[in-house]
Order: sequence, then structure tokens, then C-alpha cells
Amino acid sequence: MRESNRRAYRKVILGFVLASVFAGCSVPQTKIYSLALTNGGPAAKIETDASLDLVVRSPRYLSQPYIALRTSPYQLEIARYSKWDATPAEMIRDSFRSALSATGLFREVKASNFVPPAYYSLEIYLQKFERLDNGGDSFADLAFDLDLSSPEGKSLYRGSFKKKIRLAGRDFRALAEAMSGALAEGIDEAKAKIARAFKNPL
Repeated sequence: MRESNRRAYRKVILGFVLASVFAGCSVPQTKIYSLALTNGGPAAKIETDASLDLVVRSPRYLSQPYIALRTSPYQLEIARYSKWDATPAEMIRDSFRSALSATGLFREVKASNFVPPAYYSLEIYLQKFERLDNGGDSFADLAFDLDLSSPEGKSLYRGSFKKKIRLAGRDFRALAEAMSGALAEGIDEAKAKIARAFKNPL
């Protein structure tokens, strides 16, 4: 290889390396956010042989961890460098499983897509788990539907929960704090209604 060609080749390689370094330096750092739900106290004594299976269903965009931002009824954006530590569907599943395990209503609470025989079934339809931007205000927007059925398939309870909490700012830490409060409120409300339906079936 001629010397002039070698020098041109080295310049191309050096340019490529420098471009890669600068590109790497300009990529924003991915930030991960968690929910923090308050502890509901010690678990109640289990006085039943009933078992419960949780099934969580959600739109596709809530089955991935990156934070969703709704800017209009017609437009939804996905944050590129900010995400939850689990998908919203998983956080809903795990939070409900933990909360219902402590109620004493069920000997076992598990989560799957197929309800075993003789298990009660709680289907959770996650509708919204996102930041809603409306004008100059932002909200944590949470919505889900619940459907509790007996092992025989009889509907024992159906209900919905919707909550919007105004954020102090548009940062995702404020969203995580507000969403934690909204989900805790939704779970408390659901636990009371599920307990009432389980103890006093229609």
C-alpha cells in the first residue's frame, strides 16, 4: 500500500473513531423510575382454603417499560430515555398480588394467564398508566377495570377505578410519586370491594 493511501486510510479510521466517541458522549443517560407503595401493615390470618389467580391485560404500549406520555386524545408518545423498573402491567400485577396476599381472604394468590381449576379469578384490565399533558398542566393518569369470578365462572364483582393526580412539574420523579399514590388508592378501594364480594357473593 502506498504511503499516501496509508495516510488517507488512517484519517478515515481516526475520523470514524472520533465520530463514535462524540456520538457516545451525546447520548442521554437512561433514567429508571420506581413506584413506592406504603406498607399496609401485617398480613391478616388466613382463614380460608380459597386460592386466587390474577390475570392482567393491557394495551401493547403498557407491556413495555418506557414511560408513556399522552399529549392529546389522539397522540401518545413514548419516552426514549426514561422508563419504569418494570412494565406497568407487571407493576399492577405484583402490587395487587402482594396486597391481596395480605388480606387473609386467600390461601394462595398467584399470577398467570391460565386460571387453574378451583381457583377464583381476578382479571385486571389496565387501561391507562401514563402522564397526561393538558395545556400547561401534567397529571398521573391511572385507570383499570376489575372482574372477580368464582371457580365456577360466576361473576362476583365488576368495577372500575380512575384517578388523575396533578403533578407539581413535568419531571418523571413527580410522576412516579403521584402514580404511587394513585395505585395505592386504587388497590385499597379494590381490596375492600373484593372482600365484600368474596364474603357476601350475589
